Amino acid sequence: RAENDAQRGTAAGESARLTVQRETAVAWLARWFAADAERVIASQIDEAELAVATANAAYRAGKAPQGELLATQGMVIELKNRATDAAGQAKRARIGLARFIGAEAERPLGDPPDLARLPFDAARLEDVDAQPEIQLAKAQEAIAATEADLARASKVPDWSAELTYAVRGSPYSNMVSLMVSIDLPWSPGTRQDREHAAKLKELDAARAMREDTKRMRTAEVGTMLAEWESARAQAQRIKD
Repeated sequence: RAENDAQRGTAAGESARLTVQRETAVAWLARWFAADAERVIASQIDEAELAVATANAAYRAGKAPQGELLATQGMVIELKNRATDAAGQAKRARIGLARFIGAEAERPLGDPPDLARLPFDAARLEDVDAQPEIQLAKAQEAIAATEADLARASKVPDWSAELTYAVRGSPYSNMVSLMVSIDLPWSPGTRQDREHAAKLKELDAARAMREDTKRMRTAEVGTMLAEWESARAQAQRIKD
């Protein structure tokens, strides 16, 4: 049981490590996209202000209605409001990234990964048995199985032997003694049998939990892959 418990601790540590890596990557991408949004909106504001200058000149020359000038001015205001929101999102993104990497979050960001490609083969991503959450559930099931075996073993009387050599000195002679003890289960129908049955129920629960975790992770991976495929197709369509 101790070996299984150690394996469970290892699986829990690996799960926590990968969770931190995933959350750090998500925070990095959030900061990168927020900074990119600020850049794009700033360029849109520049273009909109040129449109305002053009519309103003056309209005003063009597070649454009006042409504067109007001529309371009309203566009600039709307874009500046979006720029304010983007700046707030960028600040929150830097704070979120600093949670994981500290002051390094203020450094300039490098290029993002190619989001149009999967980092692994799809078959590897769908192999959820290798995921730490599943390994943790399997370790918990192994512990439950061991505890059920221990409860079953407690129904069988165990024995022990103890050999003692006593140096008693004068006027007594030395003495050798041998003691044998046997455990006698008391009322096994109301104690050992019930404990074994309870451990078997816990084992069934651990198995069901492992199977449920596997199905849940399989569904999550399948859903994420489908969403990624859809988003990639839409992004490519917009780009084209």
